[in-house]
Amino acid sequence: MLDLANIHDKKFAVVFVENNDTPDENWTVLVGVAKWCAGHLSIYRGDDIPEFPIPDDTLDRVKPVLPELREILEEAVFYTMLLAGPLPPDIDPSEITHTGLNLRNVEEGSGDIFRI
Repeated sequence: MLDLANIHDKKFAVVFVENNDTPDENWTVLVGVAKWCAGHLSIYRGDDIPEFPIPDDTLDRVKPVLPELREILEEAVFYTMLLAGPLPPDIDPSEITHTGLNLRNVEEGSGDIFRI
């Protein structure tokens, strides 16, 4: 695993892959600046936007961006991938950490929003 203290203040991409139980993989990229503080990673995206916390149990997924992917990931230096999708029926929403980030479902005619 990377020494995450070394990614502080570097451009960072979070790739959200839609978990929709189909072979199609829709994805969304969030880009900002990595902030490593007190053993936690968050992504700063501007003064008027809440920082996006990277779940601690996913920190082992943080990787350097390969040169051939830099343009796609908006010149980010590091990235991680997270799944986004509807909550399973056996999950209590009150036990989930809500970040305030909304991703629109891109299926035609769907107005679903994934709240992460």
